[in-house]
Parts: sequence; C-alpha cells; structure tokens
Amino acid sequence: GIDTEQFWDDLADLMVKTLLSVAPQLEHVYNASVPHKNNGNSCFEILGFDVMVDSKYRPFLLEVNHWPSLTCDSPLDTSVKATLVEETFKLLMLRKGDR
Repeated sequence: GIDTEQFWDDLADLMVKTLLSVAPQLEHVYNASVPHKNNGNSCFEILGFDVMVDSKYRPFLLEVNHWPSLTCDSPLDTSVKATLVEETFKLLMLRKGDR
C-alpha cells in the first residue's frame, strides 16, 4: 500500500521548496513586466512541474517549465489541461462573460 497523504505532502514540500528557491527570479520577471506600482493583481504565471516518482513513491523534481504547453495530444491531456484551466479561473474568480 501507498501512504497517499504522505505522498501528497512530499510533493507539496518539493514544490514549495522549488518556488522559494526561484522566488527572486520570478519577482524580477514580474517587476520587469509590470513596472508601475500596483496591488499585485496585474498578472500570474502557470508553471509546469515535471516530477519523477520512484518505487518508494518519493517525488523527485526533473524540471520546472516556465511556459508549459497546453496542447492536447490525447484524451488524458485534454482532461488534465481542461481541469487546470478551470481551476485557474476559479482561483482568479473569473466567470463566463468577465473581461
């Protein structure tokens, strides 16, 4: 059996540590893109994490994609990426008709 709670905790830990390590670079890119002062609501970025899982269900980071592809090459791709877009809109509190 796999301890799924531990797996998701380990995966979240990996992602948080990765984001903390690149936070200065992300901040620089943000400030270069949005030079004026604002309340932080000007833009966002989706990062793609490629993770390998070993036989003991430990996650290992392979790479982080700064510009992940949203191209769908299979039904699984379509399902995963459509859910990603839907959840992103929920986080942004966007609804149909918003502009």
